Amino acid sequence: ADRLYHRGQTWVHREQDGTLTTGLTDLGRRLLGRPDSVELPSPGDRLFANGRGWALTRNGITARLLSPVDGEVVE
Repeated sequence: ADRLYHRGQTWVHREQDGTLTTGLTDLGRRLLGRPDSVELPSPGDRLFANGRGWALTRNGITARLLSPVDGEVVE
């Protein structure tokens, strides 16, 4: 109830300080399994809704996940 969901199996949650936290849905986690590595954007990077948000690699296969929102990475 406290998250908005994106069709790319990601979600967004507004924190009390106004920043947004994003993550992968439970279904997405089950489909992808435990990743061998995670590639996250760096602070200062700009994300665009429906653009590349981050990537997970498992068994040599990389899944690029979509950002659910526009914004600048702060942490």
